[in-house]
Amino acid sequence: MKGAISASLGSKIYSTVLICRLMHVEFLVEDRSTGEVVKTLIHHICGPDIPFTYLIRPFDGKEDMMQLLPGYLRRYAGDLWVDAIIVAIDQDKDDCRKLKRQIVKTASRAGLASHGKKRRLTVRIVVTELETWFLGDPQAVRAEFPLLSARDIRVDGDVENLQDAWERLEKPLIRRGYFTVRMPKIEVARRISARLNLDSGGNVAHSFGVFVETVRSLCNRARAETQT
Repeated sequence: MKGAISASLGSKIYSTVLICRLMHVEFLVEDRSTGEVVKTLIHHICGPDIPFTYLIRPFDGKEDMMQLLPGYLRRYAGDLWVDAIIVAIDQDKDDCRKLKRQIVKTASRAGLASHGKKRRLTVRIVVTELETWFLGDPQAVRAEFPLLSARDIRVDGDVENLQDAWERLEKPLIRRGYFTVRMPKIEVARRISARLNLDSGGNVAHSFGVFVETVRSLCNRARAETQT
């Protein structure tokens, strides 16, 4: 869509504003690192002409998100200008299905549909945490940080069974001299997300593929609506 303006509003909210009224999507994410990844994925999946307006709302971690989420969902229930709400939250050590049911139940109490024709809410669990998505595509990690060897970030078994993905990525990055004390999560998320393979099977983290298809479906739906 011509006339798109991309902007960063403050340090914690990113938006795209278009001249005409398009489908509007809001992404609620656990932290700014996830926000950077979502922003990159939207642009890479939808291309330069993003067919919907969007807002990414990062929280200050999982605890903050779970505490504030009910209030946000209640406001969305009464705001018909928001066509779709995507919640992206880390599984961590929670039961994936229970965590999703908890959020869906909270949305239902707020009057926000998560299924059927009136569906507006989609919940996507990042299994087990954001860095799992990166380790699921080692070629992307090594393309951005070429001093890493394949062995440095090799994961034996199912990458989504990891409970220490962040540490698995941080340690070799520090050992190879990219960083000194701590891995800057936002910077690393921004850099690696630009390299991630979006093709089916390109990332062995299943939840990453599910999220990519969610964004792709939004793009297709929004484009279809603009043509009717």
